[in-house]
Amino acid sequence: MNFFCSVEHLEEWRSQNEKQAGQPVSVAEAAELGRRWWRWAARNRDEREMGGQIA
Repeated sequence: MNFFCSVEHLEEWRSQNEKQAGQPVSVAEAAELGRRWWRWAARNRDEREMGGQIA
């Protein structure tokens, strides 16, 4: 995930990184994505520690 200070900054970055896929999101949307990713990571860590079984 990349953060940009303005739409112009994003457009400048995209002009130099044309093969990079993605879409702009708000700060609130980025925060929600982060929560989901960390929740997923924590769940997978817990499953590995329990041998793949959820209590």
